[in-house]
Amino acid sequence: MLTALAQPPRDWFRDRASLKFIAFRYVPLLGALNLVWEIGQLPLYTLWKEAPASSIAYAVVHCTLGDVAIGSLALVVALIATRARAVETWRWQQVALFLVIPAVGYTALSEWINTVARESWAYSALMPIVNLGGFEVGLAPLLQWLILPPAALWLARFHSAMRLGIRSSPEAVVTRDPSMATPYDDVILDHIKNARNYRVPESVSREIRGSNVLCGDELALYLRMDGGCIVDISFQCSCCGLSMASASVMTEIVKGKGTGEAVLLLHEFAGRLGGALHSDCAALGREQQALLDAAQRFPARARCVALPWTTLMTALAETE
Repeated sequence: MLTALAQPPRDWFRDRASLKFIAFRYVPLLGALNLVWEIGQLPLYTLWKEAPASSIAYAVVHCTLGDVAIGSLALVVALIATRARAVETWRWQQVALFLVIPAVGYTALSEWINTVARESWAYSALMPIVNLGGFEVGLAPLLQWLILPPAALWLARFHSAMRLGIRSSPEAVVTRDPSMATPYDDVILDHIKNARNYRVPESVSREIRGSNVLCGDELALYLRMDGGCIVDISFQCSCCGLSMASASVMTEIVKGKGTGEAVLLLHEFAGRLGGALHSDCAALGREQQALLDAAQRFPARARCVALPWTTLMTALAETE
């Protein structure tokens, strides 16, 4: 019997991996993209011909730093709006959408205030103009915020995913996963080479996606529900061996279970993985214990083991 339950994945602002992704992936890329854009759009402002070089350089640096601040705040708004938790569970399309909305809205207002109300700067004849509800705004700054924040988010995610390469089948995992140089338990190897439920079903009730951007794992879970019962569950992934084996084990355990029982099983394993449950909890099965042993041997891969469990756990918790 469970004596304690692990919590669902932490909120993004309490998740170290999420903060590292923002600080060391998203923000630097956002800054670089905006710096290039600010330089490229200089001829669209009168500053380009009327101001000295020092003023132009100051304006570029000043605007780029402001862009990074706006883009960072917009990401915070997006993560709050999407109720984001750990980075591997982010709903990337929704985050990108909510990232653009506040950034574009702020930019439109700022451009109008500074070009019309305060006349802090002016457009040159080269700037395309867009009429928004009776006031005119330059097209370039609007496109800047429609394009660059999602691009920075995608590049940050892509860069993280490419660090360990793409592995998309049990056979490819066995031959290309670098961690396979140190053999896993035979149970883990069996679930890698002969992954259970590794398929795309003909019909599903729900598709759930999760990712571990720090490792490059991408996971899709396919559920067929009947009332509150998980009648069938399968998966596909581009992932490392441990994620493959973990998903294989997890789908075998929760298949045929009611959602309430499945959530308890998911919580129990996640709690063991995170060390949150007491030692007198009910013994785990051989497959689950093998996953825990592998995570202890390779601590850097603990998130790989956790990915399938936290992805399904978060999705089921949202439906309760």
